[in-house]
Amino acid sequence: MPFAFKSQALSSLPASYITADKLRKSDRILCLNEYSNEEQRGKHKFLTHDKNILLTENQLGELITPTDKLLVLGQYRDSRILLLSKNTLIENQNTAIQPDNWLDIRSIAACLDAEQSTIAATAISLNHWHAHHQFCGLCGHSTDIGTEHSRSCQNDACKQTRFPRVDPAVIMSVINDKDEILLGRQASWDENRYSVIAGFLSYGETLEDCVAREVKEETGVIIESCQYLASQPWPFPGSIMLGFTVKAKKQAINTTDDELEKAFWISKDELLKQKMNKQLLLPPSLSISRYLIDLWLEH
Repeated sequence: MPFAFKSQALSSLPASYITADKLRKSDRILCLNEYSNEEQRGKHKFLTHDKNILLTENQLGELITPTDKLLVLGQYRDSRILLLSKNTLIENQNTAIQPDNWLDIRSIAACLDAEQSTIAATAISLNHWHAHHQFCGLCGHSTDIGTEHSRSCQNDACKQTRFPRVDPAVIMSVINDKDEILLGRQASWDENRYSVIAGFLSYGETLEDCVAREVKEETGVIIESCQYLASQPWPFPGSIMLGFTVKAKKQAINTTDDELEKAFWISKDELLKQKMNKQLLLPPSLSISRYLIDLWLEH
């Protein structure tokens, strides 16, 4: 598949934290900066050097100190891969590290190789998991890292263990009997940006039920059938996108639930025309949404 985050790059190592004074020469480190200010909280950037995010201790310079804790992510080739999460504003860091050396996950997927983008995606998801499960949800005591990146409650009377969760979402190219595709946009997107329909799975639903519900809720369209095509890990922060192609009769569109600002049916010729004239912007090629659109265009 041509989209990002699908390369199986890391092999398993016991999940743990180590301090920087225990680093080996062969270790490679991802330096993740998660914005802490309210406006950009949850956004991440990785330090790069010569189009590489897997850095040596020397390349990090003053950004790493002997007491820093690093998360062991896994093994890549002959190196142990670790994550250093600074959780501070980039603008306040070492002035020798220029802002252009920091890339977000989408830029990494676009500019660097597939294996590095997958490692970065894994780092974001696991960093989010550990940061948001420091305390037990049952008794409130602190947790500690365990096997396979689980979090175990340190209260002897509780001892509950929780494993990282992945939030499944469906994403679908809805094609009508006139060979037109259903596109929509959210009000927060860039002007003229459109994509296919998507939504999260609810408890008690099959994937097929979720496809039908999301299409109906967001556009009012009743589908006839759906077929699974492909999947993509989606590290925003820990989802997986399950891609479907869907058949439906051409019918009126209703976006009254406010999920979408606008939705419409469009033919291949009209889509290509509007894309060329920049009247319509498609999702970037790194995403499964673009893959679903391109697959329809090619057949």
